[in-house]
Amino acid sequence: MSETFVNPYNFVPFGTKIKEEGHKKNKEVVYSGNNLVSGWLDVSVNIKTPLIIPDGAHPYFEEVTRKDGRRDQHKVYSLQKLPDEDGKLCYAIPGSELRGAVRSAYEAVTDSCVPFLLKDGKISQRVPIFGSLRRRGLLSYEGGRWKLYSTVTVATEKVGVEYREETDKRGRKQTVYYLKRSDGKEVRETTGSYNSDHGGVMQYNIPVNTKQPYHIAYLTKKDVVKEWNNDEPYEFLMSVLDGDGVDRSLKSRNRNKKPAFDLKKALEAEKNGQNHENGVPVYYFYVEFDNTDSSGKTYTERLVYISNSAIGRIAQRRKWREILGEHVPCDGKGNLCPACLLFGTKEGEGLKGRVRFSDAFPTSEVKTEKHTLAILGKPRASAFEFYLNKPDDATYWNFDFYGTKIVRDNKSYTEYHHLEKALPKGRKMYWHAPIAKEAFPNNLNSTMEAISDGEFKFKIFFDDITNTQLEDLIWTIAMGENKKDGRYRYKLGHGKPLGYGSCKLTVDGVHKRSLRIEDEEIQISMTEENADNPFLSYGTDNEVVKTFLKMADVESVKNRKVEYPNNGFKIYEWFAENRINDAGLVVLPDPLSSDVSLKNGSKEERWNKTGSKGYNRR
Repeated sequence: MSETFVNPYNFVPFGTKIKEEGHKKNKEVVYSGNNLVSGWLDVSVNIKTPLIIPDGAHPYFEEVTRKDGRRDQHKVYSLQKLPDEDGKLCYAIPGSELRGAVRSAYEAVTDSCVPFLLKDGKISQRVPIFGSLRRRGLLSYEGGRWKLYSTVTVATEKVGVEYREETDKRGRKQTVYYLKRSDGKEVRETTGSYNSDHGGVMQYNIPVNTKQPYHIAYLTKKDVVKEWNNDEPYEFLMSVLDGDGVDRSLKSRNRNKKPAFDLKKALEAEKNGQNHENGVPVYYFYVEFDNTDSSGKTYTERLVYISNSAIGRIAQRRKWREILGEHVPCDGKGNLCPACLLFGTKEGEGLKGRVRFSDAFPTSEVKTEKHTLAILGKPRASAFEFYLNKPDDATYWNFDFYGTKIVRDNKSYTEYHHLEKALPKGRKMYWHAPIAKEAFPNNLNSTMEAISDGEFKFKIFFDDITNTQLEDLIWTIAMGENKKDGRYRYKLGHGKPLGYGSCKLTVDGVHKRSLRIEDEEIQISMTEENADNPFLSYGTDNEVVKTFLKMADVESVKNRKVEYPNNGFKIYEWFAENRINDAGLVVLPDPLSSDVSLKNGSKEERWNKTGSKGYNRR
């Protein structure tokens, strides 16, 4: 039976202000006036759901009993403690945690840059079943150049798919899939090896549908599709194979880890001249588009993408700097975005920030409790249906290209097109929801101490900033409402996707110090103000701020089930099932829509819905 749920996160979109002339400003111009102010803000943090600030440097272990009766060592984290003004160790919220949260919010509402880029390694993504690659090729290293050949399938061999259970020296079990010939013998030759009986290079994987027969292909070279004067195809295919578990680890869920491992060895042999230039079997496609060279001449560029299987991973060319476009980190010189002007930047020349956050300490005795958290994975930008905006008419898309459905002769397939501009959804943000059901303790997850409720106080010191910057900062802290029972809240600490760390920040007092020179003497004046009516100079009647406030609103998903998609099984199974058929592809809802829910259902329900049992290419 299908049930609805809300994904724990969504995205505040990038705005258009950063593209406008004048949005980014020169630091010398901004801070050259005589009306700059210094001082501090008194800020309160009221905890609404348990807050976890773990002492990551000092975990300890407890012995627990698993459901099967075996004993495990289970990791436990205490709460962070910091010295207060008297040097006494107290439970505290580090100023770095508060600064990071407020800066992220300030970046969103002022449409600033993204100050931290993900590592610029190869971004790879698995194509869905309905977007499977149709062309088989042979990648060859000849005379110091890589060449991709189209192929002729000189023979095929029908085999079945079998599996067996294996156990390693530590007693860990896994299911190993293999191909079996009609005579009952296991296929021992490796994919990528040359078969003299058939006169071609073997190409095979373990198919998605193991219930149907599978065909090994034997390939020979035909025409050159693309030549490279660098190692691009080698590096891209290596990154794809590494992403497919070539180490054959028992921890890997990928049933194709052995074929991937064998293909990697064939690729290395080809590079080292030990493969007699037979070529490495790959699947590929290419996209063509008009480009312009340095002289202004237009030419047709062909970009080739290769993978180890028909529904394998594809390495993408674009890196994070290109993907983020105008929102790349400011480099400390020239014109800077509003957040870097106020908080500073470490990029390039760097720029010292003009705000400083103290640690937050409790106003009364802290009550604590322990919670065992489910395992949280790292962000995966490869989840295109969640992380990337959908191009028009696309059935599949990533940062480089997109696919559209083509029907010819009553057969459908995916046709790929170059994407002129990458389309990331924006800045990740978590909904506010009750804390999730606790996990059963084992050797993979952790138990963490949490602050159950209470109030903490801290200060934000500002030095020579404009009144407009101060107003925007106050609005961001209070999220437009300076009430301790307000509905717009921050997420702090660990376990945000599980409902932990919902906190309300309020500005209790504004202390301004102004300097002026009279009769060659410095005059200092202090004023105290309240922040009852915060104002945002960038305006709130726009998609960015409306989205930000909706996701910060504790009422937005109230009484809704908030969890990662799982189909009642595993998260990765939900995404795998989601990509079976383009007609049933589910994308992350627009956070401003009236219904932000998704559906979970059993594998059988989704399988029957798409009617896609016949897929067998790999």
